[in-house]
Amino acid sequence: MKIKIVAITLSVMLVMAFTSVAYATDRPAVPDSSVPDVISSDSGTFEVVEKDPDTLARIAKEEGLVAPDGQTLVGIKTTYVRLQDDDKSVADGLAMQSVEPMADTKSVSITNVRITGYKYYSSDYDSYWYYGPYNLSATYGQTRSAGYTSSYSVSSSLVSSAVGFSVTSSYYKSGSHSANISSGQSLNLRVHMNYQVKGFDVYSSGSKVGSGSAWKPYSLIFKEYWYA
Repeated sequence: MKIKIVAITLSVMLVMAFTSVAYATDRPAVPDSSVPDVISSDSGTFEVVEKDPDTLARIAKEEGLVAPDGQTLVGIKTTYVRLQDDDKSVADGLAMQSVEPMADTKSVSITNVRITGYKYYSSDYDSYWYYGPYNLSATYGQTRSAGYTSSYSVSSSLVSSAVGFSVTSSYYKSGSHSANISSGQSLNLRVHMNYQVKGFDVYSSGSKVGSGSAWKPYSLIFKEYWYA
C-alpha cells in the first residue's frame, strides 16, 4: 500500500505507475473481493454509494480508518469501469464452457475456459489525500502482474495459451478521475486494480484431473472515502 499526501494546489494531471505494491506480504494468492455482478453485463462505469451512518461506522472499524481531526466518515463512493472492448471476450468465454477434450487425449490439456467474474485485492491500493476546497482532475496508473492457480500441476505456458493472455506478464492500466472537494471536506481516494478472472479445467488422458483460475489486470477501481 502506498500513501501520498496532496496539499491544496491548483488542479493538475497526475500520471503514475506502480510495480512493487502488488506483492505485499498480506496479499492473498488470488483476488479476494468481487466487483458487483452488474458490471459484467453493462458497459461504461458503475457506481456504488454508501451513506448509511451505521454501515459507515462498521466499515471504518473493520478497515481501521483514521479520520482527519474534527471530521468523521460521511460517505464512500466506489466507481467501477468496464472496458468497452470486452463484449467479445465475454461471449467467447461463455461459448467455451461446453468444450470437452477428446477421450483419446494422451497429454495434459486445459479446456472449459470461461470468465468467472471480476475481482480486486482489498489490501492492495494506492492512497491519496485531498483537502477542500480543491477541484480534483487527475489520471492514475498502475502496473500489476497477472497470475494463475491450479489444483493440478500445469505449466504457465499451457495456461497462457488456453486463457488467451500471459499469466506471467505485468500489465499497465490507467484511468481518469475527478471530484469537487468543498471547503471543510477531505477525500481519501484509493485506487485498486480490477482483474478479469477466468476459470478452467485440467484434463489428462481424457479425464478431468483438476481445475484452476487465471487473472489479468483489467481496469482501475476508484474508492472515495469522504470526511466532513
